[in-house]
Amino acid sequence: MGKSSRQIKAAQRGNTSAIEHIETTDDSFLPEAAELAKYKEVDPECVNWLKARAEQEQAARINFNERRMSLFENSNSRIHSLDLLRVIFAFVIIMSGMAFSSFLIYSGLKTQGTLFAGTTIVIAALAFEV
Repeated sequence: MGKSSRQIKAAQRGNTSAIEHIETTDDSFLPEAAELAKYKEVDPECVNWLKARAEQEQAARINFNERRMSLFENSNSRIHSLDLLRVIFAFVIIMSGMAFSSFLIYSGLKTQGTLFAGTTIVIAALAFEV
């Protein structure tokens, strides 16, 4: 929080063009001291009101940031849970495919069991690559 300024200049010599842009941003809650003194001359209670408003604004900003952080944390925990479930389901599917290929091999269908196992491994590798 504070005062910042930005200045942009452009110039062209042929057919003479000049652009100058000055931008000043003051995001402090209270006006400058000289301005506060002028306000106090007009209304002595105005400065107290400005202080109270600045405190409310600061509290609102802090509350907003806390809510935003809690939303971010909740979102991250949900994403983590979903990723864990994906890994578990992928493991179960891969192990089921390998168990079925083992069943095929023990049943005497060696070619089909081997092809099924190879396909399962390739599909698992492709699934985890993405």
